[in-house]
Amino acid sequence: MTHLYNRLQFPPESRMRGIWTRSDAPTPTDDDIVLGHLIRLPGDQDSDVESDFLTSHLPFNVGGFSGVYADGRPWVFVLQVCPAAAGALVGRPDEALWVMRDAMHRALRFNHEAWIDGELAWNRTLLRMAYGEDGLDTDALTSWPVVDLVRGLLAECCYVDLSDIVAGYADGCAFPGVQHDCTGDVFTDVFQRWSLGELSVPEPPDYEDEVVDGEDDEEIVVTRDLLKTLSDRQLRAVAKEIGLRTRRRKSGKWRSRRTLIDLLLENAHLIEVT
Repeated sequence: MTHLYNRLQFPPESRMRGIWTRSDAPTPTDDDIVLGHLIRLPGDQDSDVESDFLTSHLPFNVGGFSGVYADGRPWVFVLQVCPAAAGALVGRPDEALWVMRDAMHRALRFNHEAWIDGELAWNRTLLRMAYGEDGLDTDALTSWPVVDLVRGLLAECCYVDLSDIVAGYADGCAFPGVQHDCTGDVFTDVFQRWSLGELSVPEPPDYEDEVVDGEDDEEIVVTRDLLKTLSDRQLRAVAKEIGLRTRRRKSGKWRSRRTLIDLLLENAHLIEVT
């Protein structure tokens, strides 16, 4: 699922079961840094229960999500945010990440069978780059505190496009024009609808067969220039016709126009043009 799922590189068929965000997160500062830990749990533990217990011992926790691998083994991904200056408070002025690492190691003492399977770190610049990779204008994020940039990436895991989250940030609504119990906060809006089961990977719509107009019986060769004349909807219809995936496997988002064209060219021999 999107940036976080791609960075964590979960095995195929891994599933998210729960997601949370902390409403009373620490007061944001201009130089906040972020640390995420992927925690593997014993097979007999419940990821929702253990994530709740684990984060109760993490003062810098701001959110995360939990789930299971394809074999049913549970995992938890926890995000912490703290000021870059926090290291100085414990005599480690250049090691702010150590503060959050130490907090996690201390919390895991209450579950000695769990272990850290991966770690990710961000600062404001890296977080904004993550939004930029999705094609968004990062200048629109200048006023966002780091904790909200993190919440946005979490909300994206609920099958909501980052562009919709950014667009709804100012007005506090992620779903304008959609009947829902609006909370007045774009992130809470997403998490609430996800918890109610109203958000999921959308099913690909059934498109009517569309073909490229040709001239009488003249043979038409499928080329990149020809495919560029098709609309996105037409490209997806052609891809569906020959059995190609039109959505990304992990995020459920539509494949980009460029990717579809490349895939269609690779399978041009399967395309019937009339």
